[in-house]
Amino acid sequence: KKNNMKQIENIISQLQCPSCQGSLLDFSDHILCDACKKEYTKKDGKIFFIDNAFSEKFSASSRDIKNFFKRWPNFYYWIAFIFGPAMYSGLSPKKFLERYPTKNNVFNMGSGPRVIHSDCFNMDLFPYKNVDIVADILHMPLKNKSVSRVICDTVVEHLPMPDAVLKEC
Repeated sequence: KKNNMKQIENIISQLQCPSCQGSLLDFSDHILCDACKKEYTKKDGKIFFIDNAFSEKFSASSRDIKNFFKRWPNFYYWIAFIFGPAMYSGLSPKKFLERYPTKNNVFNMGSGPRVIHSDCFNMDLFPYKNVDIVADILHMPLKNKSVSRVICDTVVEHLPMPDAVLKEC
């Protein structure tokens, strides 16, 4: 996946502060909410809408087997497809985007490290490789009606309040 920092800078106007829904100001190393003055880090081509304590917790948990294998997305998703409990039917997210293309933004919520399409922005709670925006999908930093497609593939079943995420999408 190409470096998405330039693409992300182009969509800042479609993002909002997940805490107060205020407008965001873009700086070289961070993003600042114009309303509540909360600062969000930009690091390694990602925007972090979660705090550093959570990221440190992720680093500690990266030793578990699931996160270990997510360093190799193709291998991880192949194993999940073969041995996982999910039954795939209908259109895959990649085939959906091919069949129903759009010129507007597409977000893959709970993406993990997988790249579905080069023009798709990946959002996940964890800063995996290929994640563009690190955020909680229960508090998405997206303005209303700013996205044309949202993908939530194999993520909703892991959430404590799936109905809240579906309303958010």
